[in-house]
Amino acid sequence: MLDIVTYSYLIFPLFLLLFRTKFREIFLFLLAFYGLSFFFLIFFDDSIPKNIKKYYQGFYTFLEYSFFTCFIWMNIRSINFKKFIALISLLFIIFQFYYVTNTSPQRLDSIPIGIETILIFIYIFYFLFEFSKSSKDVFIYNHYNFWISVGIMIYLGGSFFFNILVNSLDKGEIAKYVNVAYIAEIIKNLMFVFSVFIYKKFPLNKIHNHAKNIPNLDMI
Repeated sequence: MLDIVTYSYLIFPLFLLLFRTKFREIFLFLLAFYGLSFFFLIFFDDSIPKNIKKYYQGFYTFLEYSFFTCFIWMNIRSINFKKFIALISLLFIIFQFYYVTNTSPQRLDSIPIGIETILIFIYIFYFLFEFSKSSKDVFIYNHYNFWISVGIMIYLGGSFFFNILVNSLDKGEIAKYVNVAYIAEIIKNLMFVFSVFIYKKFPLNKIHNHAKNIPNLDMI
């Protein structure tokens, strides 16, 4: 199952070859970089020395949080909420640095992952709320970031309790439940793949133009 998870990340860089990608299509380049980054992080996980394992875990969580936040941040219109994300992200990074440098090695950095999950869910809920208010007559499932958001929620939600409890589980219990986290991650990657096809089929400029052309009938 881990091998499937690892190599599924190589799908994302392939989209740069399959599509005539332009430099302004930041999403596809970001997704390709995301795929390559996590392919190598997972592939070389077993070769990381134990004395620096906690720093590797901290970097993994930081990178994951950064990519997920960027995907959502690019599709949020509110300047104030973007400032909020920037401030919270800075505080999260500071906390992560303190946590990594002041804790003993563990199987997983469960507390930062828990905070990451809560923050990303807040960002996603705001994106969905903002889109529903600004584009009432546009189907949200035609927006690629909806599928990115669904994938992230399945992944973080599906692995949340495992990530939180993993440091207190024995090896037998870990072997039993880790596949649930792997399945959630595979589903997330499939949702990301689907989001690319939505991105190409329904360009954002058409979605936004359609929303602008809808007459405002709320006269009260």
